[in-house]
Amino acid sequence: MVFKKTDIHISAVEYAIDYDCGEKIATIRPIIHAACTKVQILIASVHVDNHELRPSLKLVLEAGKHSYELPYVKIVNPLLSSPGDESGDKEYKMTLKLHFGNDEVYDLNKYIKITNE
Repeated sequence: MVFKKTDIHISAVEYAIDYDCGEKIATIRPIIHAACTKVQILIASVHVDNHELRPSLKLVLEAGKHSYELPYVKIVNPLLSSPGDESGDKEYKMTLKLHFGNDEVYDLNKYIKITNE
């Protein structure tokens, strides 16, 4: 469980990564897996290494279990890791900021690596 609040449970936040080696551009698509007891409206923003690359957007979470793909972000000339590289020097810190009412903001962080495979 990544996040739990009374009416919403986020079981996972994944980042689907596509790397175009010809253009040297990584496209990263955040995907949220959530379960809600009722419809929830959140404001979400996507940050990479503490830089807001995808400005705030309204996210409507339906009742029940669903997956939601947020708009992608792109990184030009990303740092590339080799498969199996355990060092943290070529990681990107992805932060999904969820804004609830009453100025409640929750940061969901995950470190990702981009490979050219």
